[in-house]
Amino acid sequence: MNKWRKVSVLTLMLGVLLAHACQSRLHAAELIQVTDALGRSVSLPAQPQRIVALGELDLDCLLALGIQPVATTAGRGQLGVAHYLQSQRLPDGQPVSSLPLVGLFSQPSLDKLIQVRPDLILTSSVLDPRVLAQLSQVAPTLFIAKPEEPWKTVFSRLAGWLGREETAQAFLAEYQARAGALQARWADRADRQISIVRWDPKGPGFMQADSFASLVARDAGLSRPVAQQVPGVKHSPPLSLEALSSLDGDWLFMGVLDPKGQQAQTLDQLASQPLFARLKAVQAGHLVLMDGSMWTSNGGPLAALGVQQDLAAALDGAAP
Repeated sequence: MNKWRKVSVLTLMLGVLLAHACQSRLHAAELIQVTDALGRSVSLPAQPQRIVALGELDLDCLLALGIQPVATTAGRGQLGVAHYLQSQRLPDGQPVSSLPLVGLFSQPSLDKLIQVRPDLILTSSVLDPRVLAQLSQVAPTLFIAKPEEPWKTVFSRLAGWLGREETAQAFLAEYQARAGALQARWADRADRQISIVRWDPKGPGFMQADSFASLVARDAGLSRPVAQQVPGVKHSPPLSLEALSSLDGDWLFMGVLDPKGQQAQTLDQLASQPLFARLKAVQAGHLVLMDGSMWTSNGGPLAALGVQQDLAAALDGAAP
């Protein structure tokens, strides 16, 4: 992997020694055997104490389960923990931003991982078999989610692996209750068609019908424009100005990684374009900039609650 930093001989020796030490502890402890999302058989401690989360989804799920990781990676396109998780607190009361970072998104540092001495590594972003093999030399490594898997499936399965089924069931029950309340509140609204768009400097693209935020909106009883009802979990290619009509809806939720920064200025410029300005949502003042790390990626349970809150704040100015 061209972004994977070269490891010194000393680091490799330390890694091997640590791996042997970890394996000795694992053999002395109770182990369980699971099959991860890539179909790999992994032996992990029945009660892991030092978990590292190598992605936003991994960290999101752990926090929703009330589990405190020992380290994580930076959010997608960011230098710290994902924006939408920074307001969360760890089980020990400290802010999530206080967690040690062991690399950038999908670019963990083996050196830093060794230093935090994990007994379990979770990842939903590292797919390279060689890197996964290196991670597994440090601690048992679980790949928790394929991109096409719904967040509820991922969350429930991880809870089962970690012995937190009851916590997950309670969380999902709360989520469903909130979704039901939103459906009832908005049942008679005429403006329930929303467009979910991912901003890209090359041009905006809509999120497909089975993507994360699309599923949350569907649970809340909201519909999507016909042009955006394309099966899949990704986003469309960047659209030209001539194709912007496919973005139209009663509301236009635009996910950007820096809602208050330079990308917001670019969107202001886009809004001045006649074809964009003619969109129904733009004319109605219903263009809303959202946190792209929460709306347009593979979100988890806390992101799902966040999307619900954002929808409620935009549509009727209230929390669900």
